[in-house]
Amino acid sequence: MTSHPKVAIVVLNWNKQDYVLSLLDSLQNIEYDNYEITVVDNASTDGSVEAIKEQFPDIDILVNTKNLGCGGGLNTGMKHIVEKGEYKYIWLLDNDAEIENNTLRELMKVMESDEKIGISGCALYDYHNKNFLVDCGSFVNRKAQSKGFSGENVVLPNDPFEVDFVISASAVVRTQAVKEVNFIDQRYFFEWDDIDFCISLKEKGYKAVSVPSAKVYHKPFLPGERSWNPYYVFRNRALFISKHLGFWERIKAFYPVAREMAKIFAYSYLQNRKGNANKIKFAFRDFIKNRWGEREFATEKNSNQGITLTQLRNRINNKKIKLIIFPTGNRDDINELLSDLSQIRRDSRQNLKVYLFLQEKRIPLIKVDLADKVIPESFSNTKFPVMKRLSSLVKILFYKFDIAIDTATHETLLYYYATSEVYKWNSKTNLFYSTDENIYKIWKLPLAFILGEFGAFLIFPLVFIKSFSYKIKTY
Repeated sequence: MTSHPKVAIVVLNWNKQDYVLSLLDSLQNIEYDNYEITVVDNASTDGSVEAIKEQFPDIDILVNTKNLGCGGGLNTGMKHIVEKGEYKYIWLLDNDAEIENNTLRELMKVMESDEKIGISGCALYDYHNKNFLVDCGSFVNRKAQSKGFSGENVVLPNDPFEVDFVISASAVVRTQAVKEVNFIDQRYFFEWDDIDFCISLKEKGYKAVSVPSAKVYHKPFLPGERSWNPYYVFRNRALFISKHLGFWERIKAFYPVAREMAKIFAYSYLQNRKGNANKIKFAFRDFIKNRWGEREFATEKNSNQGITLTQLRNRINNKKIKLIIFPTGNRDDINELLSDLSQIRRDSRQNLKVYLFLQEKRIPLIKVDLADKVIPESFSNTKFPVMKRLSSLVKILFYKFDIAIDTATHETLLYYYATSEVYKWNSKTNLFYSTDENIYKIWKLPLAFILGEFGAFLIFPLVFIKSFSYKIKTY
């Protein structure tokens, strides 16, 4: 007869058949003897459900008819668990997590030590570089800005410590606490849902605790899987502020959000980037109109045909070229591109100089030895990020780069305006698409800033007033 409390393991899957099968296989060997596994599939189209049924016929699987997002998918599993009424705890797991045999045991030690702990999270490390900490709990300030632990060889406390939130990639939550907060708020769909969940638990008197001894390794995102989407970032941050901040705190938090929204909209409009401008527009409109969940946007099509790596090589050959890369996309794709450019550099007899502009904490993840120099981007979580960005822009201008390559096709960086020629590299097509965002269009930056300041005065009062209708979640 076991003395361990019964745990329901809820694995959320969406179109990652190989990842989820690997995770389910590893769960068979964990150092805990009182658990049952439930897989929630968010309407996958890659054969995941059939593969799970074939290889793990005894595992309970729930299939959503459409993708409900992270919160909605986890809610499907948690509601099923609560209805069964057999489990004291629920272990939430993403399909792309790799666990250690003692991960659950370490989390359960902490949960059983204090009944006021509502949720405990893991130390999440990079799958390929297991010394690189991705997350170990975070804190959110009264302007709805978060700050956490990440980087290579980060020294963490030996003992569990209290935080504001842990991410749901691997977290154990108390079933009673889940019922008290009425599950995860599904309005978010993507971004901010796990933060909101933890803060809601804290508002009910529970603690969120990070457990460094419980380790999980995050496998790399698939190409094109994640990209910065201003629609969810702004709409959901506004919802979070509406639910959790008081009157004066709300003013301090909403005005910076309104300024950023207005400036990005103005900039996108000036650049004729209608897709990005639409995301900002609908983030504002949907917040005002009480529209939540997923919103689909048409993929922006490039107006030019793009050039191949060979064509880029021909442009570079026999010229002295200084090239800078903004490695903001998938890490494996970035390293592949660096290898290709390294070969071109060798063939050009050192006429090509390759530089990387990279966040200091990401340096261990990228093959920086394939570049001539790394220019560190060190403004993350600083008090004056705008001034730091402008300082970095001036630094890049000083180098007088001939060509810039960005490895994220759906984003636009301030630093494009410090170079003569800019290409966006699409890893799927392996083509380089030119943009007109370069040093000759730098005048658009101050104009977007001015228009954004005026726009913020229009957006802020509308968002602020509407926010008071969203205190209670309804879905």
